[in-house]
Amino acid sequence: MLRMALLDFPDKALKVQGVVLGKDNAKRLQIIRKLFASAAGLQALRRASLCLQLTGGVEAVLAAKPCSDHPPPVVGVANGVVHELVATRLSRLLGALPNDPVLDLGSATGGLLATAVDLLLRLDAMRSYPLLIARLCRKWNSTTFLRQCQLFLGEPADALDVGFPLQLHKIARPKAMTCKESAGSAPTPSRRSSRRCHVPSS
Repeated sequence: MLRMALLDFPDKALKVQGVVLGKDNAKRLQIIRKLFASAAGLQALRRASLCLQLTGGVEAVLAAKPCSDHPPPVVGVANGVVHELVATRLSRLLGALPNDPVLDLGSATGGLLATAVDLLLRLDAMRSYPLLIARLCRKWNSTTFLRQCQLFLGEPADALDVGFPLQLHKIARPKAMTCKESAGSAPTPSRRSSRRCHVPSS
């Protein structure tokens, strides 16, 4: 719609000739014409275009079809990659605002910040179990999965989802404690016994 306004498209295209519109359709057309003709409407279109660049980027990542050589969207959410996408786009858009001489910078900045905060709060809510179980995957977290497994075993039961994470926790935690006790009770070889004995030649 913003592109239509910039091309002065509504005045040329939103015309009905030779047809009598019904009451509802005539009312809709009148509302659209008023939107494109008012300064406030054009500012709203500009703000909406900016905010959609934030929400559209997140939507594109979350709706992407999983591929064998790319991590699924849930991994990006769990590891904060989508958070970084929002921050990067917000920084770029704020820096580009002065390029539009007609844009109301105050309202546009407020709209972008409100949209970014809303997105980040929603993403923060998603960074909990069961989605955080993706951090335990060795394939997509080759350098951090062991530490994440350790943190997972230390989570209290009420912090886990009642589905798969809680069931996995109930199975894995006792086995981890057993392994830890076995490792602690194993005798440590002494340095003297580990040395080789050299018999002097006669």
